[in-house]
Amino acid sequence: MTETKDEKPIIFYCKDCEEIVDVNRFGKKYVYKCKKCGTKNVAFGTRRSIIGFFRLDEKELNKGKNIKEKEEKNSLEDTKEKTLEKSEKNSSEDTKEKTLEKEEKNSSEDTKEKTLEKSE
Repeated sequence: MTETKDEKPIIFYCKDCEEIVDVNRFGKKYVYKCKKCGTKNVAFGTRRSIIGFFRLDEKELNKGKNIKEKEEKNSLEDTKEKTLEKSEKNSSEDTKEKTLEKEEKNSSEDTKEKTLEKSE
């Protein structure tokens, strides 16, 4: 009779998408809109009641949950990679700018030296 405590005791099932979804509350009543397809054809209840009423397979729900977690993980990794690439690009641009500044400084110093030599 012991049940594991779920993070969200109430889940939402979109009848059009035929899967458990995230929702937005619509109005003051118990009406919810599916974030995925935008319809108001959403049922809610405990995980156990939704699985029983709609005759869902627990394994399929877990697969969907695992896929969602993998997608979130991949998107986080992509974001990290893009950030690293940007920082590397910026640092290489900074290095190029510093090199150009040094070259300009050196060339102006060379010009001054040549001018001094000519004047002597």
